[in-house]
Amino acid sequence: YKGYGVYSLTLASTQLYLTAYEVALVASPLGPDHAASGLVAGFAASVASQSLLVPIDVVTQALMMQGERQASSGGGKTSGGGGAGAASSSSSPSTAATTARRALSASDIVRLTMASEGLSGFFRGYWVSLATYAPSSALFWLTYTNAKKAMNDFSPPSPTAPPDSGGAMARTVAIQASSGFLGGIVSGTLTNPMDVVRTRLQVSVTARATGGGGGGGSGGSGGNAAPPGKATFSGVVRGLWADGGIAAFSKGVTARVAYAAPASALMASMYEVLKRICCNPALDSDQTGGGETALR
Repeated sequence: YKGYGVYSLTLASTQLYLTAYEVALVASPLGPDHAASGLVAGFAASVASQSLLVPIDVVTQALMMQGERQASSGGGKTSGGGGAGAASSSSSPSTAATTARRALSASDIVRLTMASEGLSGFFRGYWVSLATYAPSSALFWLTYTNAKKAMNDFSPPSPTAPPDSGGAMARTVAIQASSGFLGGIVSGTLTNPMDVVRTRLQVSVTARATGGGGGGGSGGSGGNAAPPGKATFSGVVRGLWADGGIAAFSKGVTARVAYAAPASALMASMYEVLKRICCNPALDSDQTGGGETALR
C-alpha cells in the first residue's frame, strides 16, 4: 500500500474526468448518443484529468519504488530510493544522511523533485501520458457506445416490460457492464505500448530526483541510452527496442487488461446507474448527457 494515500487523490481527477466527459458529450453537435461524440468526449475528458493525474502518478511511483531500490542496494546509503544522492546536492551531509536512513515521505519526494527538476519534474511524461490515456479513453467510449448499441439491437428490450422493472434494469446493467468490459479490453490492449514508454519516462525522473539513478530510462541499451539521468521519449523507445524488440512494448499487457476490463465494466455500469438515479425526470434527456437513450 505504499503511495496509497497520495494515489487516493486521483478521486478528484475522476470527478474532473467524468464532468469533462459529460460537458463535451452534451456539447457535441452530433448528439450524445453518437459514437463519434463518445470518442471526442472521452479524449477531452482525458486531457482534462491528466493535468492532475500525472503529478500524483510521479509521486506515487517514487513511493512505491523505494522498497525495490533499498533491496537492490542492500540497504546502504541509497535506502529509501537513494534519497541521500539527491539531498546531498542541496543539503548538508548530516541532513543527507538522515534522509538516507529513513524511507522518503510524499513531502520529501515533492521537495526533492522540485529541487532536482523544478515544477516540470512533476509533469515528466505528461505528453506521453496524453498520448497513452487520451486515445485509450477515446477508444474506450467509442467501443462502449458501439457495443452497447449492437447489444441493444441484437436483443431489444421487451415492449411490454416497464423500463424501471427489475428485469429491465438487470438487462440494462448487464449490457452496460459487458460493453464496458469489452471497451477495457480494446483500449487497454491497443494503448499498452505507449503505457510502457510512459512508465519508463516517469520512473526515470523519480529515480533521478530521489538519487536512485534512472540511467535515462532506456532499459540498459548501452549506446542507445539517453544521457545519464535525462530520459527522452526517443531514448526510451530505442532502449526498449534494443532490449526485446516489439515484444518489449507488450510488457504488462495481460496485467493491464486484467485490471482495465473489470474496472471499466464496473465504472461504466455503476456510473450509468447513478446517473439514472440522480437524473431529474423533468429535465430534457439532452441536458443529462444522453439521459434515457444513453442509459439503454
